[in-house]
Amino acid sequence: MHELNPAGRPASIITMVPIIQDVQKIRRDFVDISPPSCARGASNLIVNGLDNFINGYIASMGYEDTLWERKLRKGEEDFSNGMDQLTVLLDE
Repeated sequence: MHELNPAGRPASIITMVPIIQDVQKIRRDFVDISPPSCARGASNLIVNGLDNFINGYIASMGYEDTLWERKLRKGEEDFSNGMDQLTVLLDE
């Protein structure tokens, strides 16, 4: 999801701001949906994943390499696990 410039540094702040705003809106919209009890764990993972994406993007603007990379990896992991759980629930 994130793009690096040729020097291997995170994208510019100008590039990142709209992405962060979009992910924040997605998170707010998602949190407004009340999941059934069987989907709460998956929902929580997705929200945690989105939080980590947002925090990772914000950290990348400060060039805190290990922090933003770690947060984006954790965001991807939580989001993916949450989506996997929702897929299983929908297939039942």
